[in-house]
Amino acid sequence: MFRRKEPGRVLIMVLGLTLSLVLTGCGSISGAVKSILAEDTFPTLPAPEIATYILDLSGSTNALAQLNALNSGIDDFVSGKSLGNPFSNPKVKPRGLSMQFITLSSGQAPRFLLVSADTSQELYSWMVENSPNTDQAEPLWNGFIRAREIIYSDKIYDDMQSCPNKVIDIFGLQAQSTEALRFPAIQICKDALKTARSLEAIRNFNDNPGIAMGSDVFGAVKLAVNNMNRASEQFGNATTTIAIASDMVDENPKRRLSKILVGKNIDACSLGKELSIEDFGDQLQLSNFKVILVGLGNTAMYKGIIENNRKFWNCYFQSAGAEVEEATDLAGY
Repeated sequence: MFRRKEPGRVLIMVLGLTLSLVLTGCGSISGAVKSILAEDTFPTLPAPEIATYILDLSGSTNALAQLNALNSGIDDFVSGKSLGNPFSNPKVKPRGLSMQFITLSSGQAPRFLLVSADTSQELYSWMVENSPNTDQAEPLWNGFIRAREIIYSDKIYDDMQSCPNKVIDIFGLQAQSTEALRFPAIQICKDALKTARSLEAIRNFNDNPGIAMGSDVFGAVKLAVNNMNRASEQFGNATTTIAIASDMVDENPKRRLSKILVGKNIDACSLGKELSIEDFGDQLQLSNFKVILVGLGNTAMYKGIIENNRKFWNCYFQSAGAEVEEATDLAGY
């Protein structure tokens, strides 16, 4: 994001800029000089980690158990740790999280944005612009993280009139005026409120989807990949993760996968590679993706399909270049 300059070169640039501004009659040089020094002194904010969680609502899986498996991962995102930390060693990446669903036609299911990495970018830009040095910037960023965690856990975000004032109080003594701190305080309140409203909308959808339930796994995967590709382009070099809480038993009538995989002599891995090339080509389009398969065995379908189904989806994603893991829940992800 920022390129470090050699100290001698920075000093020459600063002196040159100062002389230029004086000769041209410009009265204020602090902002221009600071912008050069900031490139050399402020640690960069790492590229974010963007994740999509996919929850299976079909009748072949225990949706509640799958949701519980996702919750440990969701909690880590929404609590406030998603802002990341450019000052820690090692640096912590900002994180963004959305959620979608497997239904009869997954394209009809809504997508919910729980946490956006945009907030980290906005707060970082504000910090660089308004902090004269890292000695003041680091405690300010730590204040952002602490405020986001407290505001969310204490549900202070509901009142957008009082929330910013409480956030500023949480910041503590900073080398900034109360008025100056109002912008990051508002952003933190908005971020927490957005998360809370999205979680409520997810619960409402889960209780009453209003659309037909089914197992369009391929449709859900296609949507997730498209969304992750757009997010990666937006943030640049973002790491992308798709976590799918599902038995992965697809009932797409065009492919009839659940019927095929019942066969004992079927080469499930070869079939996975074949359909992967059909969907993604042979150019390793998912080479920057991590795919986590959660609860593959959580199924009410014929048990004889489980191992072939596992082989199929592992080979399907790996053939497209993705890193594939299996997990029983998302603790630690």
